[in-house]
Amino acid sequence: MHPDLRHAALLKSMDLPHHLKVDDRLPYREGVVLPPKRGVNGILVDVGMGTAILPNESLEPYTRVTLDMSRVKEHSNDEYLTNAKVVPTTDPTRIHGYYWGYTTRQAQSLSDVLSECPYEGGYDFVIGTSERGKPLSQDLISSLPSFSHVLVVLGGQAGIEAAAENDGELPLNSHNISDLFDWWVNCVPGQGSRTIRTEEAIWIVLGQMFGEFQKKGIK
Repeated sequence: MHPDLRHAALLKSMDLPHHLKVDDRLPYREGVVLPPKRGVNGILVDVGMGTAILPNESLEPYTRVTLDMSRVKEHSNDEYLTNAKVVPTTDPTRIHGYYWGYTTRQAQSLSDVLSECPYEGGYDFVIGTSERGKPLSQDLISSLPSFSHVLVVLGGQAGIEAAAENDGELPLNSHNISDLFDWWVNCVPGQGSRTIRTEEAIWIVLGQMFGEFQKKGIK
């Protein structure tokens, strides 16, 4: 076991759609490319319920891939599962609406978080969170514009303000940092504690904000 994963069992379990059990059935599965096997003409992928063979692919061993399993015959006498196909990891969500996990991106600074957006055209609605922001009131929610890609920014222990003050690309400080965002909100007014941990703030902010988004029919 990799030492980075030695505490994984202490994390809260997530029974998510893409964490399929052996007997779960969906059109897609996540798999890991296995090392080449002598005498096998194709790429082998462990998909949890067996090993799929991809005869016309070129993939590095131990790569994570998303497979379309809709044409796979599970009860065949063959040693390997056939007719699986590598697809973009976004297909389960884009085609069927499944929640299929998340990706992470590292940025060197707060300005890079905004400028290195992976979507063409960038983020068209950016929300900053701070104890000095406006409460997430119904009046504010009613002014919610339409958007394609929203970014919600949560600060560390010292807040977003500290990240802005230490970013040479941003001519901002704790007094005008709100100018960087479309919304500058406080999701825990009267919080009663000196700080809120980021891992706690994530659940609070997403629970409040996206609960309101759903009421307006935004997915």
